[in-house]
Amino acid sequence: MWESFFLGVGTDYRIVNNSKAPDAQVGSLKGSRWAELVLTAGYLGESFLLKVEYQPHGDFHLAQPTYQGASVTYSGGGGLRLGVLYSLYSGLMVGPCYESLQFSNRFDSVNGQVANESLKMTQIGLTGAYVF
Repeated sequence: MWESFFLGVGTDYRIVNNSKAPDAQVGSLKGSRWAELVLTAGYLGESFLLKVEYQPHGDFHLAQPTYQGASVTYSGGGGLRLGVLYSLYSGLMVGPCYESLQFSNRFDSVNGQVANESLKMTQIGLTGAYVF
């Protein structure tokens, strides 16, 4: 941390759920995602935190098999997450976040590597942090 600016390195594991009923053509995008490396930069103010996270790669595993019984993994994923957090109480911070990820490869356990099938995930939600 330099003055109120900071840089950091971390990892991110997440469970992803559907925000609406699955589409018959697409299926369910319920699954788990792991970004092994997350690079973080931000600014810590008196009562707020601005944070930008860059994820250079990561995988997304669908929890439910396809209608053919195949398990699906998207890889080659990367993107950004932006957050603005506000102090609630004694180091506990909460606020909105926006995330955009692009996965370039799809592997299907029945059909193997599927060409030209990428996945873009956009998420809007709440994030939290404990600053000490």
